[in-house]
Amino acid sequence: MSAMVDATASAPLSWQILLTPSQGRPIELYDRITLGRATARGDVRVALEAGHPQVDDLELSARLVHLVLEDLVRLHVNAPAEYPRERIARQAETIVEALLAVELRTEGAL
Repeated sequence: MSAMVDATASAPLSWQILLTPSQGRPIELYDRITLGRATARGDVRVALEAGHPQVDDLELSARLVHLVLEDLVRLHVNAPAEYPRERIARQAETIVEALLAVELRTEGAL
């Protein structure tokens, strides 16, 4: 899950534009952002499927995990000194494991 954080190191300005695009940018940028998010969600789904095959609803889990990861990466890109890579990666792993643990515990409860 820390691969998304690592990817920002090579081009933080590009990631900042992608994660917080201002209004008035070309429509093609928004189309590319939408496509990129869909691709990232797919990658998260593949990672979840490989590492947590017992997850009941991979699509919803991937969406939730992707939202969390994107927000953590946004924090890192906008304030890297306050949110260094190690802190973000550690929190991402903690949150993903917690979310999946809750899902697995409640699977039979509904």
